[in-house]
Formats: sequence, C-alpha cells, structure tokens
Amino acid sequence: MISNNGQTIDLRLAPERVLFNRWVTYVTHKDQWGDANVVVPEFHTQRVTTAITVVNKKPKFLTIYTPLGKDKKLDPTRKILVFVKATVVRP
Repeated sequence: MISNNGQTIDLRLAPERVLFNRWVTYVTHKDQWGDANVVVPEFHTQRVTTAITVVNKKPKFLTIYTPLGKDKKLDPTRKILVFVKATVVRP
C-alpha cells in the first residue's frame, strides 16, 4: 500500500532461498530387469514471511540468512543480508 503523499510503501514479502543439497535414494529395487531405484532431490530451504514499511527510493534492511557451509551445516561465520528498495512509479 502506498501512503497518500506517495513517500512510504507498506510491503508484505515472503523471500525464500532454496539450494540443492544432494540426491537421496528413496527406494532401492533390483530385479531381473535391472535397477529401478527411486532417487529424489533433497533441498535446503530458508524462508521468512514479513511486512515492512519503506520510504520511496530508500533501501532498508529486510532480513538475514545464515548459509550452509561445505559440510552442509549452517555456517555462523557467514551471513547473507537482504535489503529492499521500493520506488513509486506513476503513469
């Protein structure tokens, strides 16, 4: 929603970060015709649902994510900062 003076914008956001983690064998099956394994992807997902009020054309901090390290565990020494900037465009 845009304020009457057009200088503040209310946003409702649900940013999401999805990463492929690995392939997982869900079912193993082998018979005289060969292998019929069911292999599915495993994903790591980070989500946040939030609302924020921003000033027109001014960036504002939104959220922070902690990414996975090489060992596929959260790495608290690294951070991903997410900012948002909205601009009112009038026809």
